Formats: sequence, structure tokens, C-alpha cells
Amino acid sequence: MMHSGITRPLSGDAFRHHTASTRIFVRLKMFSDQLLIMMNNKRKKMNLTEQMFQELFLSFVRIFELIIIDNKNLQSYEMTVGKETVISEPDAVICQFFPADVLAFTEKVIAVVEVKKEYSRGISETTERRTRSGDKTSSMIGHIDSSLKGQHTGEMIAALPSSVFGLNGVYGLIVQGTKVTVVSFRASGQFWEQLQNGNVKNAHAIVRYSPEYNILTKQGRSQLMNIFLGMKMLLQNLEM
Repeated sequence: MMHSGITRPLSGDAFRHHTASTRIFVRLKMFSDQLLIMMNNKRKKMNLTEQMFQELFLSFVRIFELIIIDNKNLQSYEMTVGKETVISEPDAVICQFFPADVLAFTEKVIAVVEVKKEYSRGISETTERRTRSGDKTSSMIGHIDSSLKGQHTGEMIAALPSSVFGLNGVYGLIVQGTKVTVVSFRASGQFWEQLQNGNVKNAHAIVRYSPEYNILTKQGRSQLMNIFLGMKMLLQNLEM
């Protein structure tokens, strides 16, 4: 029996499933291609640059259909502390664009990203420090040194006016090589006002750090997948 060779068009659901699968395949290939490039460079004893690690992380985040903008396409954030203007330039932000007008969109940030190719170790144990002056709490994490924590915290603070949570807080991601730490920054009610007035000691916030997750391990990818899918669902709900 001979067949006419006519291909039936896909139904609506089948077409959407096929399109979604194609998009995921393309994003997975971009991640795997970047990883292969880095592995090949390492085999040839070539230098692995910070930009390579950044591209690897960006391609991983995009697998989950999140918008992540790197520093080449990102405007700096500015904040006023007393009489001084502080400029912050994070390596990337995960964000969403919300319609502000007919032809205008507002960028809202859910996570501020800092990428380092080298692994910097801080203190040896994970503890929590609480100071009674204003009941300020911060986490001290052994796999992140104090200078990196300070730099990233400043970048999260500068991005607060653009946060999806308003001035209440924002998430952060610290990437050291292929290891990712999720950070949450939660500000007190008067935090931004106190900061702008230069009353830094009265600007209280809580910063918490997760364990580190390695995107090259199955367990690490699984943990990050849950986190990024959670961010995606949150942003979708905010669009409604």
C-alpha cells in the first residue's frame, strides 16, 4: 500500500507541546555548548575567564524561561546615602517586564546576581549573628567571605527601588565558579528612609544565605530547578 505522504497538521495542544519542547531543547543545548567550551579550554590548559562562568550560569537560568540581563545590557543602579550617591553595577539581574503604559514597560527585579570565577572561602563555620542594637540579624556563611557578602549586599540594596517586592526586599544569587548560593534580603519598614537620610546604623535588614548548590551535580541542579521554577511562578502570578 502506498501512502500519499501528506503530513497532518498538529492539533493546538500538540503544537504547543512541540513548541515548548523545542524551546527547552534549544536552551539546554546552549548550556551544554558553553559547558563543552569550558571543558575543552580546561583540557587545553587555557584560562577560564569570569565571563565564561557568567555565560554558563546565564544559560542555565534561561532553561527555566526566566529573563536574566547581564551587565553588558544593564543600566547601573543608584542610591543616595546621606549626601553621597552610590552607583552599583551587578553582574546580572533576573527580572520581569511589566506594562507601565501602552508602549512602555517597567523592569522589576527578583534577584541580583554576582559572579566570581574563583571560590572564596570565608569563616569555617555557619553561624547566625544577632546584634541587640535594633535586633539586626545577618548570616555568616563559611563558603562566602565578608568582602563578597558586603559587595553583593550593597548591590541588592541599590536595586530595591526596582524590586518586585518594592522596598521590602529582594533575592540574590552569588555564583562562585559553578556553585550557587541563594540569598534573601529583607528590609525593615524604615530601612530605605533611614539609609537615604544617612542613618546607616538605624537601617535594619535581615540577610540569609542558603547552602551552595553546584550546577554540575544532579542534586545541585535539582535544588536550583525548584528555586528557579518557584521564581517563574511568582513572576507569573504578579503579572495577573
